Amino acid sequence: MSKTAKQTKYWSACIAAALVAVSCETVAAATVANMSDTYLESDGSQAIDTGWCASAKTKVVVDFECADTNGTSYVFGSAGGSLPFSAGLYFQAGANIAFAMGDAANTSVYKNFGSKAPPTFSRYTATLDCASGTATLAGAGKTIEVDVSSQIRTATNNLSLAVFARHTASGYDSGFKGRLYSMQVFDDGELVRDFIPYSFGGVTGLYDRANGVVYGNVQSEGNPFVFGTDSAYALGSSAKPVYIDTGFTPDCKTKVEFDFALCSTNSGPRPFGVIATSGLCWGMYVTAAGEIAYTVRSKNNNGVSTKIDADSSRRVLTLDGPRNSAVLADADGEILFEGTLSQKPGTNERAAKSLVVFGGNAASGYSNAADVKVYGMKIWDDGTLVRDFTPRIVDGVSGLWDAQNSKFYTPETGCRLAVGGAVECASAGGIGAAASADAYLEAAEAGPILDTGYSFKKNSRIVLDYAFVATDETAARFALDARSDSSAPCLGFYNQSGGIRFRYFDGDKAAFDSANSPAQWNFTRHVYDIDLSTGKRTIKQDGTVVKSDDFTIPSPYDAGATIVLFGRRTDNGTGVQDPQALRVYSLKIYEDGNLVRDFTPAVLDGEAGLYDLLTDTFAGNVNASAQSDFSIHGGGSDGNGLMFSTHPQSCTVSVDGSSTLSAYAPGATGYQWLKNGELIPGATGRTLDVEWEKAPAASYQCLAFYAIAGYGVSNTATVENTRRGMVIIFR
Repeated sequence: MSKTAKQTKYWSACIAAALVAVSCETVAAATVANMSDTYLESDGSQAIDTGWCASAKTKVVVDFECADTNGTSYVFGSAGGSLPFSAGLYFQAGANIAFAMGDAANTSVYKNFGSKAPPTFSRYTATLDCASGTATLAGAGKTIEVDVSSQIRTATNNLSLAVFARHTASGYDSGFKGRLYSMQVFDDGELVRDFIPYSFGGVTGLYDRANGVVYGNVQSEGNPFVFGTDSAYALGSSAKPVYIDTGFTPDCKTKVEFDFALCSTNSGPRPFGVIATSGLCWGMYVTAAGEIAYTVRSKNNNGVSTKIDADSSRRVLTLDGPRNSAVLADADGEILFEGTLSQKPGTNERAAKSLVVFGGNAASGYSNAADVKVYGMKIWDDGTLVRDFTPRIVDGVSGLWDAQNSKFYTPETGCRLAVGGAVECASAGGIGAAASADAYLEAAEAGPILDTGYSFKKNSRIVLDYAFVATDETAARFALDARSDSSAPCLGFYNQSGGIRFRYFDGDKAAFDSANSPAQWNFTRHVYDIDLSTGKRTIKQDGTVVKSDDFTIPSPYDAGATIVLFGRRTDNGTGVQDPQALRVYSLKIYEDGNLVRDFTPAVLDGEAGLYDLLTDTFAGNVNASAQSDFSIHGGGSDGNGLMFSTHPQSCTVSVDGSSTLSAYAPGATGYQWLKNGELIPGATGRTLDVEWEKAPAASYQCLAFYAIAGYGVSNTATVENTRRGMVIIFR
């Protein structure tokens, strides 16, 4: 495989498979690929054996979601006991999320995340790195890291790691009830297992992309895993509150239908509601006893418990003012509870505030943020549907789309709303492969910083397509920066106190620091364009120029440091600092009008970063102190090839000759070539070399993959093979 193919090898969509697979059978052509929200779900009675034995050089990264926190259960693990080494990630019964590692003689085998990580129904990414002696848990709006170096031993376990259970000398136990989205196992830095969910022909399990092997259930034969993809949802967080104000004030004629799944059973938070000190209260909450409850009442009356335990199951709660009724149903429509409202609203009784999703609306402002997945919400007023909310991403910004009024609602606070599942991507032109469908590189948790390797010059023009992830920064946080020391030119733009600021100066002149621009520091996608040759700067939002000004270029000489993104250089130019949560869709750099760098999101050997299409180089995280990694998201297509800027072209190949087919889809994070409708194993680059063959002709297509919404297919190229001439032999 070429270097280019390696740098663009990133599977991120589910496509149809036409192969027969059984447990641990090698798959000739890998036709299963990962969607970020495709999962394999266990009821606690299944297990998968990875065939890999953990050691002091092992690193495991697992993306999972728990459905039951009451018992001790292992997401993955192998037992200690009389064995030389144990490793695993598990839920302590009703206590904390913990890692296990060490040997039989070690009395401190277990290391948990403490009270900071109580078991919840949130989706987590956990990393156990034996080599570095660290364990990290990211999810529920926070990232926790603990030192486990004292638990690591030099031995190798003689039992292989199991998934959804713990592998012991007597078999598999401590089954995990929940979902697995992906799992990677590394040995001394080398990826040895790369698991994603798999299903075909009634067989469900995990597909190992590293070795082309399908792993199935090793116990409870006849009880298969559940394979599925999450429906589109928006995720609220109590740690990083997001509040979406519906703008609708409920009264006695209001009816609300709320489609949700709780990610925490803590009492107090409001998945939706109005918390009034006067007038009418509306909403939903969890009681101190851990039961789902609702309230439609005057301020002095209590709510009503449904007596249904709060867990991670998807439910629909309907509160109907005109009928004085409350109904709680499961995802299949089966009624779990029927009752009346805590108090039927009076004829003229009306809430003092509008309904808010992911929290409550009180006299003092938004509060009581909830950890909850919201799949949809409908509001009726006197029998007329007035709001019809579903999650959506519009021009790179996530929020709730009101189909009834064709209006998009985004959070009222400085934190981005997380979304998952089969979320629609849209732009002003509607659903499809528009600008909003582009892939982007994200630093969701401020930490990673990227070095482009490019030093700006007096004739440089820099165009950055970006969107900010957080807006609650008060100190300067740089999106782009370049400087070597106080006596060299400096270039950058950054956030401070709610506005975008810009600087370009050298050691001989004072810094040029603009006032806050009208393009406020928000979640909207922007294009920042600075031309050093002309002294012109513009900022565009949705294709419209929202800021344009001129600046004086201080000195006609070049910079001594390379440009970094997602942070800034240290004052001496040798390091990086001040990381910024950011999304980058692309970075283009010109010199004298000629494109010299063309960066796009990509993954190389499991690391997310930016790939320069012109110099064939990859740039990743350079911040050694980062607590999180870059990730790639976004993407999408309409399936009609409209995202391809370069399609493979038909050609003729001479006898014993060859030709090269090329395809390029901006924003795509991976490619796969097909010949006569069949996948070509290993053909995952933007180009494909084809050689002459005896067949008269063959048809070729290229698939472009994206991280959220599937894949697209290029136009068909026909490759004709020249026939050999007739040879007559005389004897």
